[in-house]
Amino acid sequence: MKSTMILILMCLTGVGLQAQDSWETAQADGRGTLKVFIQEEAPFAFYEEGEFQGIEVDILRKFADWVYSRHGVHLSIEFKRYRQFVRLYEDVLSTENVVGAAFVTINDLRSKEVQFTPTYLQNASVLVSPVAFPTMSSFKQFERIFGEKTALVIRGTTHEKRLMEIRDEYHDGMRVKYVEEPEQMLPHLLSEDRNYYAMVDLITFWRFVKANNGGLKIHRAATVSQEQYGFILPQESDWYELFDSFFNEGFGFTASEDYENILRKYLGDELVPSVMVK
Repeated sequence: MKSTMILILMCLTGVGLQAQDSWETAQADGRGTLKVFIQEEAPFAFYEEGEFQGIEVDILRKFADWVYSRHGVHLSIEFKRYRQFVRLYEDVLSTENVVGAAFVTINDLRSKEVQFTPTYLQNASVLVSPVAFPTMSSFKQFERIFGEKTALVIRGTTHEKRLMEIRDEYHDGMRVKYVEEPEQMLPHLLSEDRNYYAMVDLITFWRFVKANNGGLKIHRAATVSQEQYGFILPQESDWYELFDSFFNEGFGFTASEDYENILRKYLGDELVPSVMVK
């Protein structure tokens, strides 16, 4: 194992996990367990070729490395995998000493319920459709272009909130179909009837395009820029100050070569400048 002697335990079912520790307990014992509730979605977290990997997974591994080098504490990280964001978020609210990793957008409403770590990624919400749709250059055109079509979105996300704002202001008859994960959107978007559009994040759109050699486009008039992603913690968690130091001490993790290498590994050169924290 690496010199940090960190054990990363991959839990596939969530059964039989050890009790998670507070930072106070881990520091006193010189070792501890950090339980991470993580939403499985590439490129943030996914299981491939017998290994759990992704942007969030690699950042958390670097966090464990840093904890050992900075504080001499050995961390074992246990991942409990989720498919649904709403369930993960609810479980973070009701569980002590856990970390939620679900590419969560930092906003004022959620900040009243959870603690956010400093930002580890920037993103944007985009309205996407098949290329055959007329391009919307102004919201005055929204009802004409999308009026008879169906919007795809994941319940409980900031994308749903933005879509509902568009509905209330520009098209109160909007048809909406809820899905549980982005992968469920793509067959609809690429179906022959061309009857769907979606509100997603820029990284998801990039993945769609890469997987299908184009076929979709962004309606830039609806783009919401500079969304910020952070890990989430219960309000009383004492792990927050440690994460804050990891991201902000000195120049901070997001100024490091390790951080940029993680993004390039999973996103490629063309997307990294748009999403990395500067």
